[in-house]
Amino acid sequence: MLKYFFENKKNFLILLSLKILSTIILLYFNILLRDFINTIVVESDFKCLAKYGSIFGVYLVVLCTISLLGNLYTTRYMNAVVYRLKRDYFEKLIEKDYSKIVSKDSAYYISTLTNDVNIIGSGYYSSILTIITSVITLICSFVYIISINWKVALFISCGSILFLISPLIVKKKVDLATMNISEANKEYVSGIKNILQGINIIKIYGAEKIARNSVDKINKTVYDKIIKASDINIYAGTLVNFLLNFLKIAVLIIVAYFIILNSLDIGAITSIFVLTGTFYTPINNIGNQISNIFSTKQIRKEFFSIILIKDRKVRQNIKINNLDLKLQDVGFDYQNKKNVLKNINIEIGNNKKYLILGESGGGKSTLLKLLAGLHQPTKGRILIGDVDYSTIGFEAINKFISYSQQETYLLNDSIKHNIDVLQEDNEKKLNNCINKCQLQDFIKRQTNGVETIIGEELNKISEGEKLRINLARALFKDSQILLLDEVTAALDTAKTLEIEKLILSVSGKTIVNVSHKISPSTITKYDVVLVIEGGEIVANVDGLNAKENDLVKKYIF
Repeated sequence: MLKYFFENKKNFLILLSLKILSTIILLYFNILLRDFINTIVVESDFKCLAKYGSIFGVYLVVLCTISLLGNLYTTRYMNAVVYRLKRDYFEKLIEKDYSKIVSKDSAYYISTLTNDVNIIGSGYYSSILTIITSVITLICSFVYIISINWKVALFISCGSILFLISPLIVKKKVDLATMNISEANKEYVSGIKNILQGINIIKIYGAEKIARNSVDKINKTVYDKIIKASDINIYAGTLVNFLLNFLKIAVLIIVAYFIILNSLDIGAITSIFVLTGTFYTPINNIGNQISNIFSTKQIRKEFFSIILIKDRKVRQNIKINNLDLKLQDVGFDYQNKKNVLKNINIEIGNNKKYLILGESGGGKSTLLKLLAGLHQPTKGRILIGDVDYSTIGFEAINKFISYSQQETYLLNDSIKHNIDVLQEDNEKKLNNCINKCQLQDFIKRQTNGVETIIGEELNKISEGEKLRINLARALFKDSQILLLDEVTAALDTAKTLEIEKLILSVSGKTIVNVSHKISPSTITKYDVVLVIEGGEIVANVDGLNAKENDLVKKYIF
C-alpha cells in the first residue's frame, strides 16, 4: 500500500523540505518573539518596535509563500496518488478472470472508483502525509520548549499521550460507520444505474412513482449512515477538543507556578503559550489522522484485494499442435445456480461446423463461454489440442477464438472501431466484414458513415443491428475458431437465412453456432448437430441426418 505514497519521491522530498523549512521559520519566530517581548519590557523603545515590526513582516511574507508552495505540492501529490490508485485498480480489474469480474455488479466497481478511492486518498494517504509533517513540527517544537524549561516540556509531552489514545476509543465504530457509507453508496449507484437502464420500461408502464420511491429509499439509507458516521466523528472531535482545552488550562497553571517561583521571564512565558498551540495542534492532527486511518481499514482491504491480487501462473510458450477442442466430463455451476452444465463430453474437430440447439436457459450460452475461456469448468476439463485450458490462461486461448456473444455491447466509439476493436485500420478487411454482415444500408443512414459515434447510452441501434455489428466484430478478428451465440435471434426470417448462409460460407475455420431455431435448408450443411436440454447433451447427430431426429425437429422453423 505504501508504495503509492513513496512512488513520487521527488515531490515527497520537496514536501518534507517545505514542511521542515516552515517549522524552522516558525521556531525562529518564537525566538524573535521571546527576544522582542523581553527587549520591549526592558528598553520600551519605539525604534526597537520598528525593527522587530519589519522583521515580523518579512517573516509573514516568507511563511505565507512557503505555505502556498506546500499546499500546491500537497494537492498535486495527493491527486497523483489517487490517479495511480485508479489506474492500477482498473488495470488489475480488467486482467481478472471474466467470471470473477462479473461476480459483482458493475455499480460496485463504479462506486469503488468514484467514492472509495477518494476515501482512501483523503482518509489514508493524506492522513499519513499529515502525520509525517505533524511529527516534524512536534519534534522541533518540543526541542525548543525543552530549551526554555524542561519541566514544562515534560508535562506537555505527558499530556499529549491522551491525544494519541483518544482515537482508539472510537476506532471500531468509525471503521464500521465508514464501511457502511461505502456499501450504501454502492447500493445507491446500483439503484440509479438499474433505473436509468430500464427507463423505457418505467416510462411505458408509468412506473415513475415506484422508481422515485425506490431511489429515495436507498438515498435515505445513505443519508442515515452518513448522519451516524458524522455523529461519531462529532463525539470524537468533542472529546479531542475537551482534551486540548484541558491541557491548555493545565499548561497555564504550570506556567503560573513557575512565574511564582520566578523561573521564567515574560518572553519565555509568551513563547510557551504560542508553542503550546503549535505543539498540541500537530498532536491533535496526529490523533485525528490515526482515527481516519482506522476508519478506512475495511475499504482499503476490499480495494487492495483487487490491486494486490497475484496473477495466476500459466505455462508460457506452449506449442499447440492442433486446434481440436475436447470437453471431458465437463460440469459447471454458477454461484446461485447448480448443474447449469453436466457430463458434457464432446470433441469439436478443426475446420468443422457445429450447430448447438436448445431452449433458452438450457446451458448453450454457458457452454460457449467455457469454450471461449471466460469461465473455468466446475468439473472436468477442456483441451485445445492436448493442452488443458486451465494451464495456459485466457490470453493464450483468446488468440485462437472469435466470439460473438448473445449479450451484445456497443463501445462508446465509432461504428468502425466497434468492429475493428483493436484499431488495426485495415479498410479492406473492415469493408469485407461490413458487406458480409449486411451493414451497408445501416451505415449509409448514419450522418458520418463508419465514423459515426454509437454506444449503449445513445439508444439508436436496434437489437438486430447490434447483433450484426457483433458478428462483424467476430469476423474481423479472424481467429481460427468462431463461436456464435444466437446471432440471428433478433432477425426476421429472410435476414436469418442470409446470416445463416454467411456463417456456412466461412471456410477454413471451426464454427460453433448456438441457436434456438434453424432453417431446414441449412441444417444439413453442418457437420454435427447437438441438442442441449437441462444442461446435458441429449442429441449428437450428423448434420445430413439431423432433420430426421425427433429432438432436433422441434427447433426447425
